[in-house]
Amino acid sequence: MEEIIDILNNNQKIKFEYYNRDFLLKRIKYRMISLDIESLDNYINYLKKNKKENRRFMEDFTIKYTYFFRNYEIYNRLEKYIENLQMKKKDILFIWSCACATGEEPYSIAMFLDRCNKNIINFPKYKIIASDINENAIEKAKMGEYSEYSLHETPSIYKEIYFTRTAKTPSGFKYRIKDEIIDKVEFICEDNTLGHGKNYIYDIIFCRNLLLYINKESRKRVLNILNSKLKRNGLLVLGKTEKIEKIDPHFKPLDSTNRFYIKLGNYSKGSSNREINTNFDFNKYQKLVSKKTKQRKKKDRKRSTNEPKSVLNNVEKTKYCRNLKNLSKPKRIEIKRTPEKHNKKKNDVNPPVDKYITENKIGDNSDVNQEDSSNYNNIEDKLEYTLEKSEKKLELIDNYERFLEKNLKNLIF
Repeated sequence: MEEIIDILNNNQKIKFEYYNRDFLLKRIKYRMISLDIESLDNYINYLKKNKKENRRFMEDFTIKYTYFFRNYEIYNRLEKYIENLQMKKKDILFIWSCACATGEEPYSIAMFLDRCNKNIINFPKYKIIASDINENAIEKAKMGEYSEYSLHETPSIYKEIYFTRTAKTPSGFKYRIKDEIIDKVEFICEDNTLGHGKNYIYDIIFCRNLLLYINKESRKRVLNILNSKLKRNGLLVLGKTEKIEKIDPHFKPLDSTNRFYIKLGNYSKGSSNREINTNFDFNKYQKLVSKKTKQRKKKDRKRSTNEPKSVLNNVEKTKYCRNLKNLSKPKRIEIKRTPEKHNKKKNDVNPPVDKYITENKIGDNSDVNQEDSSNYNNIEDKLEYTLEKSEKKLELIDNYERFLEKNLKNLIF
């Protein structure tokens, strides 16, 4: 591994020792599989003999997986942050997209700010710098032509305004960004683990998914570079899985979900644009974010209560019908014969009955004839009496059912 790093360092401007060893090994294995080479020793020999492989390794080394408006929620938060900066129209908003790959991120920022400029009164001017170590990625970004997949999460409003469909390929259509957006981004090729070539102090720095691939010492070095290039109360935006709370004390978490960090402290020396407005109110921003979250939750609650009426009616109707069915279903009438105490005879044809179990009382039973069953001498008479009693109770049930149907119908429908 060390020998491969030495060979690559001698032929490239990048410092490969700054990167995570596991990440390096994965990229080396990727090239070995592509070349059908089985051992590291054979790949070392191949590197020594073929200078083109050094360039090809460099092309495949950086991760170019990206697309427009990745994690779109950060742009909504970004708008609130810019509004809270209290900048004037004559001010310039400086933004740096660090490790920009093929340019989808800085162009997304440019399109978003262009929309803000049209919708927000006195929106400041802005300048976007984008940098990456891969020369081919930078050249592709400058061309501004992308595949259909790169736009798969792009909101339709941006797609309609800022893109032009060009040629059709086997993988889908090609899309080109309009020149007005391309002109708003300045691309430079550089190794961001070593520094930054522009003498700007930025209001906002995007550095998403770079810290994942470099080792711990290099992360501190990169964070020092970002700290030196970010103004006081400036915003640092990292990737979804990146955290720096335990690494660098210069940054304070502003939005843990979207990995927004505010720089603490003062300007670095030698900055070229100290006059930029620094009136950022941290507490006011958090109140704005909290207010936005509450409004979204309120809308969600309204949306849940304003569902189609028929859906709610069906639920209530099901409950009503189930209850009505249970109510109108007559319970089984059982007659238990209780033998006489102590002197029961087997030859008794009509043993006395001392208890009838009938259905439970439902509704008002005041109209039911409460005659004493002891007036009847045999089981047949008592059964006739009981059935007559049940019919009257069923009549009460029917009345109760009509009452419920009339009132619940008005309530539900």
